[in-house]
Amino acid sequence: AVLRKTLKFYNNVNEERAVKATNDMQMFCQSQMTSFFGPDEMGELKNLKEAGVPTQQLFAKFNEFVAELADTDDRAQVRLYAAFCKKIFKLG
Repeated sequence: AVLRKTLKFYNNVNEERAVKATNDMQMFCQSQMTSFFGPDEMGELKNLKEAGVPTQQLFAKFNEFVAELADTDDRAQVRLYAAFCKKIFKLG
C-alpha cells in the first residue's frame, strides 16, 4: 500500500521534484535489492544494464537471483519491490 501511494505521488509531482524523487527512489531500490541479493549480484545486474542488454535478459538474470533466495517471504518481498523499482527505473 505504501509503495502504491508513493508511485501515485511520484506520478503527480512537477518535473523538478520528480528528478529528486527519482534519484531518492532509485537509491532506495538499490539499497533494498542489495540487502536481499548482495553487492556482487547487484553489480552484475548493473553491468548488464550498462552494457545495454535487452530488458528481458536483465529480468531473466534478476529472476535467477530471486530463485536462489532460500526464504519464500524474501522472494515475495523482492517481487513486490521489483514491481515498484521497474517503474522507477523505467524498465517496462
